[in-house]
Amino acid sequence: MKHKIILLISFLGVILCACQKEAPVINIQEELIVESVGETVNIPVECNADTKAVLTYDDPSQTDWILLLPRILYKDGVLTFFISAYDAVLADRTATLTLTAGECTASMKIIQRAKDGISISRKFYNAPDGGGSLTVVVGANTDWTASVIKGGDWVSVTQGSGSQGENPMSLTISPVSGIGEFDMRVATVQVATDAKTEELKIYQGFGTIIGGLRWADRNVGEFGQFSSSPDDVGCMYQFDSPTAWPGTGDGAPSGYQGGWTDCGHSSWEAEKDPSPEGWRLPTMEEFEALCGWDVGEKKYIWLDPSLSGFSVPGAVVGLSQADLEGATSVDLKGGIFIPQSGYRAGGSGSGELIDKERAAVQTNTTPNENWDRYVYCLGAGGNWGKSWGDWEIKACVRSAFPIRCVAPIPE
Repeated sequence: MKHKIILLISFLGVILCACQKEAPVINIQEELIVESVGETVNIPVECNADTKAVLTYDDPSQTDWILLLPRILYKDGVLTFFISAYDAVLADRTATLTLTAGECTASMKIIQRAKDGISISRKFYNAPDGGGSLTVVVGANTDWTASVIKGGDWVSVTQGSGSQGENPMSLTISPVSGIGEFDMRVATVQVATDAKTEELKIYQGFGTIIGGLRWADRNVGEFGQFSSSPDDVGCMYQFDSPTAWPGTGDGAPSGYQGGWTDCGHSSWEAEKDPSPEGWRLPTMEEFEALCGWDVGEKKYIWLDPSLSGFSVPGAVVGLSQADLEGATSVDLKGGIFIPQSGYRAGGSGSGELIDKERAAVQTNTTPNENWDRYVYCLGAGGNWGKSWGDWEIKACVRSAFPIRCVAPIPE
């Protein structure tokens, strides 16, 4: 009898435990809609068990636009969605949140609205001096029209309207005229719907717009002047010195002083900058962004005269190698040409022109010790280098290098 009572109590205990284990239940809203500007949203979750959260993006080309924290909830809790901005105008983007607790699942649809307005495939264009035509893709969720609001005497719209979706806008650009040899002109094309506008800037003349700067199309020649042409090496300058040394010719120029010397300055003094008025030497960071050194990507190609139309070899710099493919002296594909030059040795005091197979450029920056300066050498076959105190190429402040200067973008 005693054994029967113990078995009965044990059996009742098993039944009681089983009754206490409820099936998991998850409660969450069915849909989350956010605007294109992006935002941070907290969503409460009710659950009587631990829950795992998984995000699935409905478009494989549109992923990682949501940061979800946490990924596991211990019963009731809050999920935080950090949603990035969305620039597209043609279609919303969507994702699905799936919550799992044991055999129970629940989901929430996440919808980010497309930007209300229009988009254009490019915001600026470096037009060749010879003019030509330009086609830009306009994306819109309503009807749009295009008009030239500045520079209508040399830019015209040949196809300037469209409806919802992606449509071409075509422009005709006249050959450059009526401006000085070293001037640049600017046109503005406005694309508008009833509620939104976008602008395309067109630049033509001397200089090329790259990375938010106007890069000169040729090296500096004598102090305060440009060289005669893009394939003219121009003159060479020692760091923080206004003295112009010949960019070509073997042997040391008369009066050239070398040696390892502390110039006393970590940047070029403004009054000694050989750049023409309104222009200046680039900083280390600016040239690194131009040639791709900052991201470890070679943003230049090497051209020989037989293919380029230039009289000397050199590098076309400023965009990816794919974008620069096919560049010539007539159409540099948005880059700038830096001629092969070498530089004049300084550490030895000889002033000899060495490393002639390289296209060399200097910046206005030295390391803190002021003995050396930052220089960049681009070569055939993709060879490139940066030096500050590389004794092999003697990039000391007494070495003389060409200068490629920059200026602000004209309005």
